[in-house]
Amino acid sequence: SGCNRFTGSWKQDGRTITLGKFASTMMACPPPIMEVEHRFLTTLEAVNTATYTEAGEAILSAPDGRKLLLRRPPEPPE
Repeated sequence: SGCNRFTGSWKQDGRTITLGKFASTMMACPPPIMEVEHRFLTTLEAVNTATYTEAGEAILSAPDGRKLLLRRPPEPPE
């Protein structure tokens, strides 16, 4: 999530996502990183819809319009 590690459960039924409770470590990082992490985690808590792009990216959407774009990192060259 930027600074800390987090874990939680989730369930998907079609486009609807239900996220369980999340837990995270509590390490302190520089304020700009903590701000990004806070925005990410609060958006993730509000997510209830998932759509997918042709490239396989997941777009997680919250009812208030906030979105997260999730994509796999590129494979390392062999």
